Amino acid sequence: MEAREGIELVGHADWPAGRKLLAAVTKLDPAWATTWSGRYRVPAIEVHLLNNVGPAVRAQGYLDRKELLEVIEWKAGHRTLGRADRGNTDWQIEEITRAALNAPEGIQHRILTLLDYVGVRTASAILAIVFPDRETVMDIRALGALKRFTQLGEIITPLDAYCDPHLPPYIQYRDLCVSLRPMTECSLRDVDRALWAWHEAGMP
Repeated sequence: MEAREGIELVGHADWPAGRKLLAAVTKLDPAWATTWSGRYRVPAIEVHLLNNVGPAVRAQGYLDRKELLEVIEWKAGHRTLGRADRGNTDWQIEEITRAALNAPEGIQHRILTLLDYVGVRTASAILAIVFPDRETVMDIRALGALKRFTQLGEIITPLDAYCDPHLPPYIQYRDLCVSLRPMTECSLRDVDRALWAWHEAGMP
């Protein structure tokens, strides 16, 4: 029996002579990234945030209430949206986001969590909208996909030492995602989309 392209023949010492199992090999490469980022259903709000909100925030240097709540709605949903709206004043939103966006990269997400109902994952979403070329969204689905690729030997990362609901440090997570760009030959946003879609499909 010969291996077909993209298929590996896997044997086991305890199996009868000549018996082998056909197992698909998932490779973290441009073909994988193109396939799975293409299966990600991009919501209209994400397009709006990347095309309109991100450039506006970069120009003015902070987020206003409307911009913050749009990112929260995209990342965390309506329940958190209402709490964040009630829990933060306009002054807090402008001053905290201004301070965060002007801080060193390694602590920007930490400053954003000074806002009520903005945790690390939502802070990462804010940064991914404002700086999509260097920041990404910390997401449970994408984290699960990264752990799976570690098990497959496609990437070497300490992230597999963390188990849900515990998350790795955001900067460690971000740097790992950035390191996948040369392997996948796609944008950081598409790396995240592909990881998310692959995990949602059961990581076939």
